[in-house]
Amino acid sequence: MSTSRWRRLRLRSKIGGIYLVSTKRRTARLYRWRRDHNYVRLTGDRILFGGRVQYHFGLESPPEIDNIFARLHETLLETFPSLHDIAITHRWCGPVAITWRRTPMIGSRENDNLWFALGYSGMGVSLATLCGRALADLVTGREEPWSNLLYLKDPLMPLPPEPLRIIGFKAGYLGMRFMDFVERFR
Repeated sequence: MSTSRWRRLRLRSKIGGIYLVSTKRRTARLYRWRRDHNYVRLTGDRILFGGRVQYHFGLESPPEIDNIFARLHETLLETFPSLHDIAITHRWCGPVAITWRRTPMIGSRENDNLWFALGYSGMGVSLATLCGRALADLVTGREEPWSNLLYLKDPLMPLPPEPLRIIGFKAGYLGMRFMDFVERFR
């Protein structure tokens, strides 16, 4: 398969990085929630906390990775003030593919010779299984209840070139932050 085919798909989703931290092991106790828009999972006797999706001009790696983790830790403490004495023992980041509509895209290109499922927007563990089943049904031509889902029929919307891409991403991010702010007062 030619790399130009993959490049065309890459232009339909933006790649950002998602950052996570995990606390030191701790005993169970009540957690005081102040916000719920970050990724939070209780994993045994730890808290897994993430967010801070970053998109950088031209898909470059962020130069300020330590600052991103520091801000994520601050947000963890704002969300869970009782964790001020709990150490962060692990931290990592990884790529996240986000489409223009923030929904997965499943389909084919190049006369049905290239099939794809992409753009899980950070929910790939759960969505990849469903999208894999839908993709298998598309390839084999089997009709299933999800065969008419929008993201199976919707054409791939290309993302604009830089610098419009980063401007759009940042504007969308600020718009979501504003809506979160407004929701607090409803």
